[in-house]
Amino acid sequence: MHLQPTDSGRLAAFDSIRLVHRTWRAENPIGGVLIAHGFAEHGMRYGHVIDVLVPAGFSVMTFDQRGHGESGGRRGHVDRFGDYGDDLTMMIAFARERLPGPLVLLAHSMGGLIATTVAAAGKLDVDHLVLSNPALAVKVAVPQWKIMAARTASRWLPHVRIPTDIPPEHISRDAQEVRAYIDDPLVFNEATTRWGGEFLAAQDAIADAASSVKTPHIFVQLGSADMIADPVVNVDFFGKTGSSDCRVEVYADCYHELYNEMDSARAPILDDLRDWLVQRAQRVAA
Repeated sequence: MHLQPTDSGRLAAFDSIRLVHRTWRAENPIGGVLIAHGFAEHGMRYGHVIDVLVPAGFSVMTFDQRGHGESGGRRGHVDRFGDYGDDLTMMIAFARERLPGPLVLLAHSMGGLIATTVAAAGKLDVDHLVLSNPALAVKVAVPQWKIMAARTASRWLPHVRIPTDIPPEHISRDAQEVRAYIDDPLVFNEATTRWGGEFLAAQDAIADAASSVKTPHIFVQLGSADMIADPVVNVDFFGKTGSSDCRVEVYADCYHELYNEMDSARAPILDDLRDWLVQRAQRVAA
């Protein structure tokens, strides 16, 4: 049984779509962590992370992206990818008001693409950035007809839904986590053509922008066997950032959802995450 939130609420975005947020408060906090989840999932799927970080002294906030989880908006749809970035910027400002500093953004998959895009634009107002298998490039083979639909039909038929066809077994080697993902009523497996077009355009735009990512402290955690986000692209990209402190760690044989991997793999991944955050929080306190 994971730790339960101490409080929750809804925050209205720029277009009045209401985003659900939840907070877990540490007793003697040394920092705050905002979590930005990936595509088709939601903020309550980070129980293993929260169970480790809260006892370590970090108050944690999650939010459901627009069109995801319990937040408003059409499922699996976004009018423009920049809407996600605007939402993230708003949530960071909100987290700074509600959580103790220093503030960390932990972003997974699509959340990582959003965070990296905002960082490259010089608008990511966080002290530290942690990325889990950011979706800068897809590893899974996408049929050409889907790419064409995303890049062309999204303008004229933006709400047409297309199955993602990503096997749930690709998220983790832990069969229980895969079953929980399949059975989760808030998880979905379709996207609109507009979402697809915006997602591909965001990946194209970030491809050569590594030197513009200058967040002072970055920790990138990757699975060598990730079949959804391409780990080779991530290693190359984050080896070229403008950050003064960027650590890239690749975990052998791990799949896409590192924090939901099998116990033997998940434990050292979460230990690395906690230790990296504690060390930087202690530097600030000193």
